[in-house]
Amino acid sequence: MAKDPDALAENGPPPVEEGVKTVRVPVRIVDGEVQLAWGAALPKIADCIGDLIVPASAIQDAADLAMLSKEELIPLLPAKSIVLCKLGARHIPPALLPKCKLVTLPEAPHQRAAFVEIVLEEDLELRLRGTKPALLTSVPCKIPTLPDVNASSLNETYRRISEAFEPTRRSAGGNVFLNVYHRASDTAPLVSLNTLRDERTGVWDAYLRTTFVAETPNGQIEIRPGSSSVALDSILLKNRVAEWAYVTAYNPSSRLMSDEINKRAHEELRRVVNDRGLICFEGHGVGPGGVWPPEASLLVLGLSVDHARALGRQFGQLAIVVGRARESARLLACKISPFH
Repeated sequence: MAKDPDALAENGPPPVEEGVKTVRVPVRIVDGEVQLAWGAALPKIADCIGDLIVPASAIQDAADLAMLSKEELIPLLPAKSIVLCKLGARHIPPALLPKCKLVTLPEAPHQRAAFVEIVLEEDLELRLRGTKPALLTSVPCKIPTLPDVNASSLNETYRRISEAFEPTRRSAGGNVFLNVYHRASDTAPLVSLNTLRDERTGVWDAYLRTTFVAETPNGQIEIRPGSSSVALDSILLKNRVAEWAYVTAYNPSSRLMSDEINKRAHEELRRVVNDRGLICFEGHGVGPGGVWPPEASLLVLGLSVDHARALGRQFGQLAIVVGRARESARLLACKISPFH
């Protein structure tokens, strides 16, 4: 039987498209060698990317463990953003349907769905947990159609909406990443929080894999998050400072700008740094695979973490790289929302 083209979409995740099938390979590690769990050699495996999940206690180098498990907060949506909670059409009483917004879903078959608005009272952030999936921070929310309801997180808000608008559901609420959407304007397409999470964590991963180059009197040095640099330590010692930061003014919020705009922003960054009497060296960031064009940057000596983050925010950067003598470089979020 053909589906009614005017029927509203039901709740739950979007239809699953045919994708790449995966296989779980149980392994054990003996003297640094990866084997099948029963001791046999690994099967021949073509080039691919996967996950190796091991006890944290098995990571012997403290710096490696810190890099793989470090938590970081990165912005997702600013305060007062409106997000839309998708509901299941068959569970909504006819009397409540006029209180819902009917909007076309971005996923095929692009049905219209019923949504309830949610207003974020504070900035919504992603909590990165090393290599684990990112989680949402808890922020208070308002529901314009339920003005007497107060909720302290997006998950709780979804549950309270579901209880009110889907009274016949056996279990209220659901996966906020798959059923809550944002759109930049009333005419913009919907984007699920799951897609936003993938985009934000994808950008963060690209930052982590970027090589940050600086031209110094000691020659060219390369800085990578999670790694230390003897050459950089030598420069810090020579200039009698302990801290450093690597900052760019190019492409604020990771949006490509024209060469003219970027060059003008870089000159302003250099002026701000020089006015503070700080020592700096020209450099450029080189992203993975050469997909993103190199960004002119400055390695700034003697800049504290707080002042470095403020400088990054001043020039609209999502993140900067900071460090101290004899310590690994680390990526630091500037708390700038990509939607500002």
